[in-house]
Amino acid sequence: VLAGHHDFSAFRGARCTAVSPVVTLDALDVILEQPDTLDTLRDEPRGTQSISVRVRGQSFLRKQVRYLVAALLEAGAGRLRDEPEKGVRRILASGSTGWGKPVAPHGLYLARVEYPAEAYLHTTKNCLQDDDARQARLASCGEAVGSQQPAPVTCDEAQVLCR
Repeated sequence: VLAGHHDFSAFRGARCTAVSPVVTLDALDVILEQPDTLDTLRDEPRGTQSISVRVRGQSFLRKQVRYLVAALLEAGAGRLRDEPEKGVRRILASGSTGWGKPVAPHGLYLARVEYPAEAYLHTTKNCLQDDDARQARLASCGEAVGSQQPAPVTCDEAQVLCR
């Protein structure tokens, strides 16, 4: 229901500065974790199960994931007037955050950042490994090169050299 390209205005914090509320969620998975047999959830009784919500996308709106989790909790608890899937669709279509409040940020964290392979034209190490090639590229860009030691490479310079 929520994965895909949608207008997430109903899941957007009031002070969100994104130009558009339209974003793409690549995946949204709800996972029932194994019981806590190691007693790591100190405030909960031994053997308590937890639920993980894993959301993947290229960008997110302010408080978007917190609102998404709140909607899933409302649906799971039966507090939406419709069946869960239909209720979440109704919230999404409403475009308004008047349906509820975001969950607290406790336990929310960024697990991993991934970039597609095409995002790396060349790594700086590979691109600038050969000092002669570096000098030739700099010279072709009209840069002054004459020092014995290669100068430190800036990000801007690496972009020029790696094109």
